[in-house]
Amino acid sequence: TSMFLQSKVGIFLFASISFFLFATQNVMMPVIQEIKQEYSITEKDVGLIGSAFFLVGGFCSVAIGYLADRVSSRIHLSAAVMLLSTIPCFLNGFQIFTSSYSMLLWLRILSGIGVAGIIPITFSFVGDYVERQHWTQASACIITIWALGGLLGQMAGGFFANPFGWRCPFWLVAAPNFLLIPWFVHVAKEKKRSHIQCQNIWPIFTNQTNWLTLIFGFISAIPGA
Repeated sequence: TSMFLQSKVGIFLFASISFFLFATQNVMMPVIQEIKQEYSITEKDVGLIGSAFFLVGGFCSVAIGYLADRVSSRIHLSAAVMLLSTIPCFLNGFQIFTSSYSMLLWLRILSGIGVAGIIPITFSFVGDYVERQHWTQASACIITIWALGGLLGQMAGGFFANPFGWRCPFWLVAAPNFLLIPWFVHVAKEKKRSHIQCQNIWPIFTNQTNWLTLIFGFISAIPGA
C-alpha cells in the first residue's frame, strides 16, 4: 500500500511540475512589447527568441528521449531536465541576469531545452506506469495539463507584468518547482521500463496520431514564435 501511495504521489507531483514548466513556455507572450521597449529590439529579434526556444528545444528533446531509455534513473534525469527549464526561467525574473538581449535569449533557449526535454520522459513514464488500455486517457490528461500550464503562463504575464514589471511573471511561475522537484525525487519510485527496439522505430514515424500531434504542435507554436 505504501509503495502504491508513493507511486501515485510521484505521478501527481510530476504532473504538477509539468504544469508549471509549460507555464514558462508562454509567460513571455504577454510581455513582448515591454521587452521590445527595454532592449530597443525589433519583432525579428523577438521572433528569434521564440524560434530558438522551440527549435533548439525540439532537437535536444531527441537526445533526452534517447537518454530516457538508457540512463539508470529516469527520476534523476527528469529532475535535471526540470531544473534546466526552471532555473533559467527563474533567473529571467531578475534584471542582473537579463541586463542584455543576448542574456535573455540564452536563458530562454535553456528553458526551451528543459520544456521540450520533459515531453519524451513523460511518455516514457506513461508507458511504464500506466496500463496499456489507459494510455490514450493518460496522454489526453497530460496534454490537458500542459495546455492549462500554458494558460497559466499567459495569465501570469498579463496580470502581474503591469504592476510589478515584466520580469515578475518569470520567477513567479518558476518558484513552485523549487519545492516540487525535490519532493518528487524523494517520493518517486523507479519501475521496470520497456526499452525501444529497432523494429519499433518505423511504426513511430508511420503512426498517423504521431503525425497529427507534430502538425498541430507546429501550428500552435507559430503564434508564439
